[in-house]
Amino acid sequence: MNRFAKLSRPIKIGLASITIVGSSLYGYQRWQEANPPPETRPPTKGYKAFNPNMTCIGFQYKVGQTYTLPKDQKPELCSQGFHFCEYPPDCNLYYHSDDSLHAEVEAWDVLHDDNTKSVAGKLRVVRMIPKDEWQSMTGTFVTTSKTVYLKDGKLHREDGPAYQNVAGTTKWYRHDELHRDDGPAVEYADGTKEWWREGIRYTEDGKQWPWNHYLYTDY
Repeated sequence: MNRFAKLSRPIKIGLASITIVGSSLYGYQRWQEANPPPETRPPTKGYKAFNPNMTCIGFQYKVGQTYTLPKDQKPELCSQGFHFCEYPPDCNLYYHSDDSLHAEVEAWDVLHDDNTKSVAGKLRVVRMIPKDEWQSMTGTFVTTSKTVYLKDGKLHREDGPAYQNVAGTTKWYRHDELHRDDGPAVEYADGTKEWWREGIRYTEDGKQWPWNHYLYTDY
């Protein structure tokens, strides 16, 4: 008997069949473990905003329902699929009226953009988030592009930067204001630094930055 007989088996891929032998079989199994089908992967937790009637771009959603694209369609940002945000305040960039609704969602087969939104091939509306809870969100939110700390709905952290993106930019906030007592409050990935206290920018030697009245800041 061929010494590889017990270590080989046919693998069907589409309409074709191939035989994987020995260490190749082990490698294929490892690849399968690292790349499970989208529908078997743990869901991505996120947040979604709606119009007051719980529609989004004309599509009607309901709590507890799961929505899936047809098999011949793939999620595409700003084109097709079910859009959501991983970081709650990012929803306000798209639905910012006082009567907007918000929900916690779970998503599968997800594509992410580089900052604020994602799109899924499958999405479930887990629960509605009451307005007072939405406005006072507290926690650490880790997305594919950034890590953000919120306290009572505001960017806030006592012992480190409240915002850090994957490029390496960090920003220190206290109660939604850029602030740090012992160093630069902002450090960009390219090495640029900014000194801030209580939302006011200073030079490194402690003088007020001369163009403060022109400032517009955003995380």
